Formats: sequence, structure tokens, C-alpha cells
Amino acid sequence: MPVTSSLISRMLRLGVIVLVGAGQAHTALVAGPPSIILTSTLVLSLALALLPFKVAGRRSADTPIPLIALGAATIIAVALHELTPNGTPALVLLACVVAAAGRRPLPQSLAIALTAIVSLLVAGAITGDVTRNLTLAFSTSLVFLVAYAARQRKAIRQAEAREAVLAERARIARELHDILAHSLSAQLVHLEGAKLLLRAERTDEALDRVTRARDLAKSGLEEARRAVAALREDPPELPTALRRLAEDFESTTHHPCTLHISGPEHRLTPEAELALTRTTQEALTNIRRHAPGTPATIDLTFSTTWCDLRITNPTPPTHHPPNSSAPEHRSPKEGAGQQRPPNDVGAKQRPPHDIAAEQRSSGGGHGLIGMRERAELLGGTLTAGADDHGFTVHLRIPA
Repeated sequence: MPVTSSLISRMLRLGVIVLVGAGQAHTALVAGPPSIILTSTLVLSLALALLPFKVAGRRSADTPIPLIALGAATIIAVALHELTPNGTPALVLLACVVAAAGRRPLPQSLAIALTAIVSLLVAGAITGDVTRNLTLAFSTSLVFLVAYAARQRKAIRQAEAREAVLAERARIARELHDILAHSLSAQLVHLEGAKLLLRAERTDEALDRVTRARDLAKSGLEEARRAVAALREDPPELPTALRRLAEDFESTTHHPCTLHISGPEHRLTPEAELALTRTTQEALTNIRRHAPGTPATIDLTFSTTWCDLRITNPTPPTHHPPNSSAPEHRSPKEGAGQQRPPNDVGAKQRPPHDIAAEQRSSGGGHGLIGMRERAELLGGTLTAGADDHGFTVHLRIPA
């Protein structure tokens, strides 16, 4: 039979009961029949209170028997404390209070502690030795408070551990969502372009779009498979991660992506570095989707208190008349570089509402909304909108 924590706990409780009986046995035999009867009843009460057993198919912990037995053991310990001169009954009394504080709900454990204190005061008043019992009553109160505080501290640690597990699950889910959204949205753009090129009978260009979509699907699947394991390992340093994203942008679009890093470089918290990396990835994806053929610039600035990240699409967004067949310029909340180029194949043949619906269905904008929520959780801010330099996504988080 394997030794488990439950078996060890039962053996320890049985050992406590045996030690109590052995410690009280000699004094009980000397004190006479009343002490012998009380000691036997005390051992039986402790057995009912501490050892698990079943009653009519129910666990003893689900019945009031342990609480009643613990109360009886408390009262008997007070009685033995008055009959026998040694300190064993006082130790048993304190053990009963500790067991109640550590194992029973607060109302029940408080009832056991009050029973012990009241019994001591009443017994002291009967025997005329109030001072001796008053000291033990004070010690009982102090032991109860310490035991209950230790139990609360343990409960807090357990709650923090559960919360950490839930936070880790949420983080993994968010990362998987970002990975799949990044991959699938780019695939949709390429497949939609392939569909329009096939309608225009430009099969070679359509085949190239389909090939790119297939490559994106393969890389997205591989990244998703690595995500869970990679999340629990040490991620690469932030500058290294940003350089990889810039190189991926250049290899995919054949346009430059310039990375500028200024300030004293230092490691941030894993959550902060992850937010900076994912925001850069989302912004570059939006530039590829909504402003193809344009370069990008990444500016990362370190300071002692803050870390600033700017991803800029240098080409100013094209303004369209209200009734133009090109879609309206989206609000800053919906992403970086969101304009669809007016020369997109087939754009002029479709009504404006069809184009807008297609862009909404491709998941555009939701990524940066998620990045904004992540920035707020870290105590930072994220803004996205057009300025003198083009369309800029700006993330600022504490360092």
C-alpha cells in the first residue's frame, strides 16, 4: 500500500490520541475511578473528533459527530485539569482548540474556544482558584487566534495559487488567440485576393496568393504547437523578438521595416515584454493587410520608469470621398494602417457595404482592442491613429 499524505495524517492523529491516553493514564490510576472514567471518555471523544470513519455510508466529517466529540473532549479536559495536578489536560485542551481552529468553520471553532474559556472560568469559580484558570483561559484565547490566523494565511496562499493557475490559463488562451488570429486573418486576405485575381483571369498571381496562404497556415500551425511550451520558458529578449518580427515583415512584403532602439536596454517583466511583442506583431500584420506595398518603422525607447513603442506606417492614409467605392478610414481603435489601397483588384466592382462587411469578417481591429486591454491591465496606454508621420500605434507601459 503506497504511503500517501492522507495515510500519514491519519497516523499522526492516531499517535496524538495514543500519547494523550498514555500521558494521562498514570495520573488517572492514582486519582481514582472518576479520573479513569474521564480519561477513557476523553480518549474516545478525541478518536471520534480526529479519526475519519463512516456512519450509515456517510463520512464522519459530513456529520455533527466530530464537532460534538470535540466539544465533549474540551469539557473533559477542563474537568481533568481540576482533578489532576499534571499539565497533560491543559495540553489536551489547547490541542482541542487548535484542532477546531484549523479544521472547522469559524462559527464552530469559535464555539469550541468559547466553551473552553467558559468552562475554565466556571471551574475556577467552583474550586476557588480563578487565577490559575484565568491564565490558561488567556493562553487558550491566544492559541486560538494564532491557529486561526495560520489557517487564514494558508487559505490566502491557496487562493493565490488558484488565481495564478487561472491567470496562466487565460494568458495561454490569449496567446493562442493572437497567434491564430494573426495567421488566419492574413490567410483570408491572400485567399480573397486570389479569388478576385481568378475572376480577372490572372491565374499566376492567384496561384502566388494561394501559395502564400498555404505557407501562412503551416507557420501558424507550427507556432500554435510551440505556443504552450514556449510560454512557460524564458522568452527571447525584447530587442531580439522585435528584430525577428521586422525581418519577417521584410521577407514577406519585400519592403523595409526599420527598427530603432534607444535608451538603456534592460529586461522588463514577462507580461510587459509579451505585450510589446504582440502589439508589434498585430500592427505589422495590419500594415500588411490594409496598406500593402508600404514600409514600416518600429521605435522602441527605454527609460527608467516607462517603455515606449511606436509602430508607424510612414505613408499617410488616403482620404476618400464619402461616396467613394473605397472603404471609409477606420477609427484609431480598429488597428494600424487600415486603409485598403484603391487599386485592389475587384474593389471597384463591389459595393461599399460588401467591402466593409468583408473587412469586418476578416477580424480586423479586434487584435488592437485586445492589445489595448492588455496595456491597461499592465497600467499602460495604447493609442492608434493618423498623425504627421502616417498611421502610428503607440504603446506606453511601465518599465
